Amino acid sequence: MTNSSSSLNKTACTIRLNDIHFTLKLTLTNSIHHITLHRIQNP
Repeated sequence: MTNSSSSLNKTACTIRLNDIHFTLKLTLTNSIHHITLHRIQNP
């Protein structure tokens, strides 16, 4: 039981990390896109 629960925790942790990484990447991409658009509109 302990082995399966520890591996389950590892999987949950990995999924959470991937989720955070994806969110950060999305936020970064969005802000870069926003800044680029802003610069194009207001040189």
